[in-house]
Amino acid sequence: MRIAGWAMVACLSVLAGGCSSSAGPENEPPDPGSPIVWISYPPSNAVIGDEVTVVAEAMDSRAISSVEFLVDRAVVCADSTPPYEFTWNAADQPTASVHILSATAWNSAGDCGWSNEMPVHCRWRRFIRDENEIWGGDIDFVYVRSTETLLEFRVGINGHWNDPHDPDYGIDIGILLDVDQDQSTGLNEYTPGWYPPNDIGADFGASVGWEGDALWIWNEADKLWVVHGDYAYTSIPNSGSRFDVGIYRADIGNPSAVDVVAVGAAVSFDWAPDTGHATYLMDGLYVGRDTTLPYVPERALPPEETQGGLLWQCISPG
Repeated sequence: MRIAGWAMVACLSVLAGGCSSSAGPENEPPDPGSPIVWISYPPSNAVIGDEVTVVAEAMDSRAISSVEFLVDRAVVCADSTPPYEFTWNAADQPTASVHILSATAWNSAGDCGWSNEMPVHCRWRRFIRDENEIWGGDIDFVYVRSTETLLEFRVGINGHWNDPHDPDYGIDIGILLDVDQDQSTGLNEYTPGWYPPNDIGADFGASVGWEGDALWIWNEADKLWVVHGDYAYTSIPNSGSRFDVGIYRADIGNPSAVDVVAVGAAVSFDWAPDTGHATYLMDGLYVGRDTTLPYVPERALPPEETQGGLLWQCISPG
């Protein structure tokens, strides 16, 4: 819980809709007589579902008369009795859109204090965008979210497929995970005979498409990818332009953070991002998820459980 008391300001006047527009964290000094208020739930950068209960806490030497809740800096609700909360219905908000939650608290003397501003993401969090590609099968975006047990990705491509597992017209996409955030371990740019995964050391690879839907682990001794296990779930339409995949966090060692690079090889070798990597901290829990997982079809694996190729195809030495 983070109390942003240092950013509190006093309102210059009491307006029916809330604090004066001339007051704010940027242009007014703190007032010792102002209440202290903060958003205690959801956590900062949480990925919320279609509905979330927003909770605020307030304290002051005087009685708290009311707490107002703001979404994108507009007052949407007021609560005069603790616990101070309101339920926000975000079902009509675009997927992966970002919104700002905040609150103001009023005391019995008419003083008000501002809370911290809390960003939240609707259903998915934008993670990687790769807009500069022109090929139909190349990666367009990667979204991410996590629960206490799952790490989940949504990947979209330019164009669409009619059968994702068709070797000629399907997709061949991998999500490379550096779970120890150590480039020297796993597949890296110094591993001979392989395409380097940008600047990470890939310990796990989540593949989707015609080479199989499975989680792989890098075998350092043999310099090969080996099937590690099934996904928690997949949602891959027979015809479409995006898919979802859920990975059990326990299957990748329950990391607190992970470096990610996505790669597609259906049409051309496409890295997303083109250089470097994206880092995801497992602190933005998805708080609106139904506990019932989607239907999990039988996995489609390559003919051999140990595979020397996969989509990170070996470069023939010499």
